[in-house]
Amino acid sequence: MKECFTEEGFGIMEAQINNYNKQRKGYRWTPRVKTVALHIKQSSTKTYRLMKSIFKLPNLTTIARLIADVDISEGFHNSILSGLKVRAESSRERDKYVVLGFDEIQLVPKMEYNRKDDKVEGIDKKCGKPIPVVNYAGVFMIRGLTTNFTQPIGYFLSSGPMKACDLAQNILRAIQLVNNTGLHTIAFVMDNGPNNMSAVKDMKVIDDTISVDGKKTYVFVDTPHLVKNTRNNMKNNGFLDGDGNKISWSHVQKLEAYNSSQFPRYCPRLTHNHVYLQAFKEMNVAKAAQVSKLLYNIKNFQE
Repeated sequence: MKECFTEEGFGIMEAQINNYNKQRKGYRWTPRVKTVALHIKQSSTKTYRLMKSIFKLPNLTTIARLIADVDISEGFHNSILSGLKVRAESSRERDKYVVLGFDEIQLVPKMEYNRKDDKVEGIDKKCGKPIPVVNYAGVFMIRGLTTNFTQPIGYFLSSGPMKACDLAQNILRAIQLVNNTGLHTIAFVMDNGPNNMSAVKDMKVIDDTISVDGKKTYVFVDTPHLVKNTRNNMKNNGFLDGDGNKISWSHVQKLEAYNSSQFPRYCPRLTHNHVYLQAFKEMNVAKAAQVSKLLYNIKNFQE
């Protein structure tokens, strides 16, 4: 029977047999079953609840206790870095090259009491404002250059975007920590926000590289972000083509209006949503890239 299942699947089936005819409080779970349950829950809580209605599986509180002792505090995580060192030791040389990335997301400002550690969380202790509530999170993550491996290595909370001086220090520290595991940080990538660009100046980038412990790391601006910025700048300001003719967003709108009345359409992928952008539509990279490809054809629609 065992050969009919993966190890994870067999563990689930074994748990059904072992907990048969037992009361809920008498259920017992092996570490393997708890780990499988955690993976399913992390992928989709809705899926886990559906599976739990069919199979006997650990409660969500049981899963929460499994990771309660895992250190998820702000900063770089030594446990993750230790795991990266083990990975580096067993990897081929070509698979040791990684790209370090950084990005920030805006949070809903909120303070919470951590009962376990007896402290209030959600306050930016580095900021001097009265009760500076955290509303930004900046995450550092690595990705394999020749593999699909990805791994966050740390995060930082702040009231407002991270200051350029703090960001510059954290970038250099992150590169150093990753390199110390035996991996090679060949490049660093982030978007071209004003704080990020100030951090680049603070790091004294020379020929698009920074040197950490004598090792060079290339610095790039996130390409999808550049594509969106190009589209947004064109929308707001227009630009000149190779012949000195000004192309404005109204030309794109005229092209879309003409295109929608044709069959077959001259530009099959150009839609109303490409031209009349709503709040979250501006974040769509694919639409920004598709509009950019059409710019060379707009000259024919100028008045």
